[in-house]
Amino acid sequence: MNWWKSTDVDAVLWFLLWPLVLSQASIAVHHRGYQQEKFDQKATLYVNVSSGRHIPKNFFGIFFEEINHAGAGGLWAELVSNRGFEAGGRHSPSVISPWGMIGNEDSISITTELNSCFQTNPVALRMDIKCDPTTCPHGGVGIYNPGYWGMDQEDGTNMLAFTDVTAEAEKVQNWTRMEVMLQATGSDPYSRLQFTTSQNGTIWLDQVSAMPTDTYKGHGFRTDLMQMLLDLKPQFLRFPGGCYVEGTWLLNAFRWKETVGPWEERPGHLGDVWGYWSDDGLGYLEYLQLAEDLRAEPVWVVNSGQGLIDEVDTTLIDPFVQEMLDSIEFARGSPYSPWGSYRAKLGHPQPFSLKYVAIGNENCGRKTYIGNYLKFYNALKEAYPDIQAISNCDGSRFPLSHPADLYDYHNYTTIEGMLELAHRFDTAPRANPGGPKAAVAFVSEYAVTQPAYQVRNGTFGAALAEAAFLLSLERNRQVSFTIPCITDYTGDASDESTSSCVISSQACIADNHHNVTHNEEEICTATLYVDASSTRPIPKNLFGIFFEEINHAGAGGLWAELVSNRGFEAGSHHKPSMISPWGMIGDETVISVTTEMSSCFKTNPVALRMDVHCSPTTCPPGGVGVYNPGYWGMNIEEGRTYKIVLYIRSSGRLDAIVSFVTSDGTDMLAFSHVTAEAEKVKNWTRLEVRLQAIGSNPNCRLQFTTRQTGTIWLDQVSAMPTDTYKGHGFRIDLMEMLLNLKPRFLRFPGGCYVEGNWLSNGFRWKETVGPWEERPGHLGDVWNYWSDDGLGYLEYLQLAEDLGAEPVWVINSGEGHVDQVDTALIGPFVQEMLDSIEFARGSPNSTWGSLRAKMGHPKPFNLKYVAIGNENCGFRTYRGNYLKFYEALKKAYPDIKAISNCDGSKQPLDHPADLYDYHNYTSAEGMLDNTRLFEKAPRSNPKAPKAFVSEYAVTDPREKVGHGTFGGALAEAAFLFDVVEMVSYAPLFVNENDRKWSPDAIVFNSHQAYGISSYWVQTFFKESSGALLLESRLQTQTQTDSKTPRVHASAISWMDHQENKNYITIKVVNYQNTTVELNMSFKGVDPKSMHLTKQTILTAEDLQDENTFQNPTKEINHAGTGGLWAELVSNRGFEAGSHHKPSMINPWGMIGDEAVISVTTEMSSCFKTNPVALRMDVHCSPTTCPPGGVGVYNPGYWGMNVEEGKTYKIVLYIRSSGPLDAVVSFVTSDGTDMLAFSHITIMTIFLYLGGRVTNCRAEAEKVKNWTRLEVRLQATGSNPNCRLQFTTRQTGTIWLDQVSAMPTDTYKGHGFRIDLMEMLLNLKPRFLRFPGGCYVEGNWLSNGFRWKETVGPWEERPGHLGDVWNYWSDDGLGYLEYLQLAEDLGAEPVWVINSGEGHVDQVDTALIGPFVQEMLDSIEFARGSANSRWGSLRAKMGHPKPFDLKYVAIGNENCGFRTYRENYLKFYKALKKAYPDIKAISNCDGSKQPLDHPADLYDYHNYTSAEGMLDNTRLFEKASRSNPKAPKAFVSEYAVTDPKEKVGHGTFGGALAEAAFLLSLERNRHVLSILYNVPLLRHSISSPHIDVVEMVSYAPLFVNENDRKWSPDAIVFNSHQAYGISSYWVQTFFKESSGALLLESRLQTQTQTQTDSKTPRVHASAISWMDRQENKNYITIKVVNYQNTTVELNMSFKGVDPNSMHLTKQTILTADDLQDENTFQNPTKVVPQTSSIKAKVEGKDIKVELKPSSFTSFDLLNKAQSQWSFQAPKDKLRGKP
Repeated sequence: MNWWKSTDVDAVLWFLLWPLVLSQASIAVHHRGYQQEKFDQKATLYVNVSSGRHIPKNFFGIFFEEINHAGAGGLWAELVSNRGFEAGGRHSPSVISPWGMIGNEDSISITTELNSCFQTNPVALRMDIKCDPTTCPHGGVGIYNPGYWGMDQEDGTNMLAFTDVTAEAEKVQNWTRMEVMLQATGSDPYSRLQFTTSQNGTIWLDQVSAMPTDTYKGHGFRTDLMQMLLDLKPQFLRFPGGCYVEGTWLLNAFRWKETVGPWEERPGHLGDVWGYWSDDGLGYLEYLQLAEDLRAEPVWVVNSGQGLIDEVDTTLIDPFVQEMLDSIEFARGSPYSPWGSYRAKLGHPQPFSLKYVAIGNENCGRKTYIGNYLKFYNALKEAYPDIQAISNCDGSRFPLSHPADLYDYHNYTTIEGMLELAHRFDTAPRANPGGPKAAVAFVSEYAVTQPAYQVRNGTFGAALAEAAFLLSLERNRQVSFTIPCITDYTGDASDESTSSCVISSQACIADNHHNVTHNEEEICTATLYVDASSTRPIPKNLFGIFFEEINHAGAGGLWAELVSNRGFEAGSHHKPSMISPWGMIGDETVISVTTEMSSCFKTNPVALRMDVHCSPTTCPPGGVGVYNPGYWGMNIEEGRTYKIVLYIRSSGRLDAIVSFVTSDGTDMLAFSHVTAEAEKVKNWTRLEVRLQAIGSNPNCRLQFTTRQTGTIWLDQVSAMPTDTYKGHGFRIDLMEMLLNLKPRFLRFPGGCYVEGNWLSNGFRWKETVGPWEERPGHLGDVWNYWSDDGLGYLEYLQLAEDLGAEPVWVINSGEGHVDQVDTALIGPFVQEMLDSIEFARGSPNSTWGSLRAKMGHPKPFNLKYVAIGNENCGFRTYRGNYLKFYEALKKAYPDIKAISNCDGSKQPLDHPADLYDYHNYTSAEGMLDNTRLFEKAPRSNPKAPKAFVSEYAVTDPREKVGHGTFGGALAEAAFLFDVVEMVSYAPLFVNENDRKWSPDAIVFNSHQAYGISSYWVQTFFKESSGALLLESRLQTQTQTDSKTPRVHASAISWMDHQENKNYITIKVVNYQNTTVELNMSFKGVDPKSMHLTKQTILTAEDLQDENTFQNPTKEINHAGTGGLWAELVSNRGFEAGSHHKPSMINPWGMIGDEAVISVTTEMSSCFKTNPVALRMDVHCSPTTCPPGGVGVYNPGYWGMNVEEGKTYKIVLYIRSSGPLDAVVSFVTSDGTDMLAFSHITIMTIFLYLGGRVTNCRAEAEKVKNWTRLEVRLQATGSNPNCRLQFTTRQTGTIWLDQVSAMPTDTYKGHGFRIDLMEMLLNLKPRFLRFPGGCYVEGNWLSNGFRWKETVGPWEERPGHLGDVWNYWSDDGLGYLEYLQLAEDLGAEPVWVINSGEGHVDQVDTALIGPFVQEMLDSIEFARGSANSRWGSLRAKMGHPKPFDLKYVAIGNENCGFRTYRENYLKFYKALKKAYPDIKAISNCDGSKQPLDHPADLYDYHNYTSAEGMLDNTRLFEKASRSNPKAPKAFVSEYAVTDPKEKVGHGTFGGALAEAAFLLSLERNRHVLSILYNVPLLRHSISSPHIDVVEMVSYAPLFVNENDRKWSPDAIVFNSHQAYGISSYWVQTFFKESSGALLLESRLQTQTQTQTDSKTPRVHASAISWMDRQENKNYITIKVVNYQNTTVELNMSFKGVDPNSMHLTKQTILTADDLQDENTFQNPTKVVPQTSSIKAKVEGKDIKVELKPSSFTSFDLLNKAQSQWSFQAPKDKLRGKP
């Protein structure tokens, strides 16, 4: 590069070299300093002060997220945690953690009530003081708050608090605000705020706040943390977070409107991603204020309608868009605007300078993001065009597919990854200088985070790698080389001729420089010699493109025709023929569709015939007809016009609608009403309409519908946008991509497409010209799809012309893949070639040229290349055929170049040609090898044919190539503009007491803070924003085995405006363990004019060093909801999105677009516990609404199963602003068929589809207030994938709430799905444990199962989010229903209560009283008399008879929790005092040692591998049996679950291991193993012993196949099917075991040679049981053979004569492979098979055979019943002799 070398000799002398020492592993900023020492390595940095550019002024900033208590308990100085008692949810009682109680339960009791004076924060704390001044403890009783792990108090600091307050009763009988100032007289960082009293009575508290008075500028921010932020000089502040903005669920997302206004009225919210509550004292206004205080640009991250789990459909996103616009008005609006005035009222009349809005966070991959983003973007730019929009999509590799000003890039990686990413943006897309501005990068989050065990809390090594990354962003330019290299300087300072470069990789650009020596150990040398005196021209048409009709490149691609199979010809000339992808609208009772050979086009004889059987009064509201979905959906864009052409005739008057409708049938985006008298359409007529779209959707279909009885014929239906490229029919976006390549030729129409598998299906050009309606089309049988040939020969020529490219016309040389034309018969094909050239080049008066002119192109095309065939050289006929074509071509058109298929790269061709066609498909290695492919090609003859490489690609191996790697594209990158504009570290803060993420730049607790190494790295860049980047180039020796550079440098020039001085700052990272001597050489500045002021070094003794405080400078699977509980409607009360406005109403969807309907939610329901209601504003009228009306639909749980003949009860609550005219219906999910209807007495009826439809016409007076409507819908058809619709065509507003749909034939009318109930009944369960495990607890207690909220009328149940398994439950399946389920199953209910523990939060034992009372109330509800308080509610709900509740499990898997044992004892004592007969079940394991607390049973969970399950067959052998009253085991959950990749959804192998485990529990005793010659099973009815295991159950029981949260699961189901996995069938073997008599048995086996495992592979058990119906006694022997060999089993009996036993049957469960599992496709692959017993009786022994890998049951009828009669307990796993 010439700027390194000056032509002025004197100037050369000013290249002053400063050797600077970089210590091992360091980052340095040098201004002066030099010390000579031994150097391990030398490096030279060149700085050109005369060449530079500005670094973006907002380059460096900070990202603030509410994570790790960065705000709540951190920067926001509020000391009180959970100040409004809302963190536990709006339950009573609720968890009030971290508040604690002062005093014991004798002197005080504490609970919560929903009686606050703040409507948005209804929870208040209630304290009942039972003592008085004489009896209260010294110091009083009350509550305390420890803040966020301790409150820091310092001398002289003022705090707000409540203490030592007195007031007369009159003044505090209502809610009163009190404020006091506390001045500290001492210091302690671990203080707490207390409220105490000795006064008897009741006190309520709410909204308790404590803040220091000396926050930063009085704005509420901790001064010490603010100082650390200010020291970074951030130029922007991104807030309020990343994931915090989204929420795991949208209902827990940051909603700005709920964070402004008086702090007491802010409802707060659970940040469920990072797992803690925020009171939202640090709200939207405070974030804006923080940015202002930091003098940083605010970057506001808005929620784009996506949570981590749920998302809002684009059709429903408008309320969220409006929320964004309102937020901007709040920030920027004048003090007189609606939201700006609110900001002014809150104390900030001056608008904030908001210029950046990030639309979402890490949402780019979500289904709805792009659609939602465009809504936000368009609204933003329309209202605030100056605001910069930031997309979530990565634009660093490829240009964004949507408009944006910046794209958000997050970089969390390893140290090595961070170093590699130092060149991340070198190849990022740049726009052309005159073209549109490309989006630039906003690196808003970066950090070295992996591996966690190395990074820990922020090591110096990680920070050093981050420094290198930041330098790369600061340089932000085209990088000359990315591999470290060093030149061996061989000349003097004026020598320009040669430089050699030593490199450790494949590429390096080297320049002349000084003071560098050659390293003898370097690996290789590369020299580049350039001779400018010797040149030759590159061929002018070197680069072009090849277009083949493959992958729908043309049909459904570049060619803009939207209709697929537009002429109905794809099914060939059959009658009837296949018309795919056309579909029918309506069923066979109202319409029939077929094809006839009756078209008016001779070349396209097939036409569509529709016979319409219904009339305007009986047809469906939307009519009947046909639709075409195009090529996987038609892209309809708002505002665009589409030309529809169709040919039609009719048997009568025509009255039809042509429309574009979304693929699901919900929204009509454009339509035209077509009418004609019968006389005008009795013959074929061409109709043309223009449709202008009023909405956008990429997945639409074209519909033709009518409600007119009669017959209609259709043919040649076309739909094209009117704005194709130059009106030539090409898609504009795809054309622009082709034009961007600037191709010099276009090879067409293909390769194999030209030939066809069979010649009859090859491309024949004459059939592709002329009017499009008359083109017959053809099947491209190589790529297997139909083409209507709208993209024909003329269009290809036009395409080449439009591209400015030479056409290369590939003709068929008489060869298909299968058949060929003999050379003697090739004449007609040759003539076809000549005619094609005349069509292209002939005059408008020639035969074929006139056709071209008639088609609109009188000017000839410039055709100069003809390729004769495609890859046909090896065919027998090719050379003979080729010569015929070649000779005719050259005779008629000698200027045209002929291209042969034969390869001339290795030896000369044996026939004449101008070019030879070479195809190169290979691996990456092969492609590299082929870089020398043409080196040896013949060159002796200047006129020899040249190579035409018309096809090349890296295609092998397929598994590595994928869909196209980035390796090839990397070399094409160009660098014209800046790429990275903004960058910030993330996360910024962490409270050391609650790390949710690590590392974090600033670590703090209540009174201290420090910066990790990454923080200090950032301080090196605080002058970079707005500085001038100086051109620099670093050359180093070979540094390391790594190909990644280990030394990085950057140079900037910046102005200190306070001192009015200009500085040059050099920053260098040395990521090596060696010292480096750095020479800095300058050009463009006189070194004597520079003063070396200072150097700053950040280094450490070890890369793993880090700073510390000590050294601060160093209901699972939808089992019930959507499963057993037969409710069809999902989110029936619209509450799943929480009490936000607007809220997410998934899975409800909107029918109609925003022009005709808008849908949102309001807090206007008639149910206080369920305040959210749906509001529909209908903007159209009966004359303007779409035919099917507008409204909403609910798809249920992945489709509603509607069955013909079944009746469904629909209940909904409704109110309307005017007369009601609506339709309620079941419709298939694609919107085509309506399956069910009924009528209401206040509504008129009309017939439809042979059924009854609800056409509601109610007077406005009847529905102006909330009204309950109930209808019965009887299905006239069946479909497992339906949805419930509510539609109307009446202008006005309708509100809906609590919409329910249930079949009327549930099990015993109790609401349970019959098919699933039958599967449960088949197991004959003796107990039912409910309502779950983790579902009971919740991740957060506020989301745990609270039984009181699940009883009473279903409409009033608030529902809750099951946040462990992540879905909403309306709680229709509530506490009563679970008890009813147990009763219906004939099973004992086992009620699992919440013991005050969620997965994250727990209730302190001092505050557990309300939860204990909740348990007692639940038992009274179940067992109490119909006159008791809670028993009366049960009776009112329809069950006056008490339930037989005898088991209560206290908690689930909570034994390890800090609070469990003490909480348990509270529950246990209260339970035994009130209900001594109820058995208490502990969560703690008593199988290895006795429990340390009283219990009747202990709950044991067994999730393991198949081997582990087999090992656990001896699990209870050593359990204590010395105490008969010791608690027994309750194995309430077991399953083979590991390893996941082998278990699948329930394999036979897993089930077989479970069977062995169950047998061990059934035997339930110490098993003796004695080696014997043959297996021998001995039985005795003596030797009673103590049981250990009392109860056992599999888990989980159910899974909806559409939403697996856990696997495997015993019963798999969807909306209409169910099957049992192998584990389910194993359980059927034990349905007679409960209450049976266990017979003493002992199994003796040979040494098992099949495995080295010490675990037994054969297991057996024997029981005796009574069949009460037959009054017969049976002995059942069950045996598991977990070996792959057959076993002969001898059964030897004692105490019974084998001759008195009849061998009745054997049942076998086996499979071909242990990995076999059942599926919906094969639900009975593994099921038990029953047959007669094949056995030999020898004396007292019976011999049977056990199949390999099997579970076998043998039933023996005992004829001598008297000696076996017994009465066994019914409620246990087994009885005792």
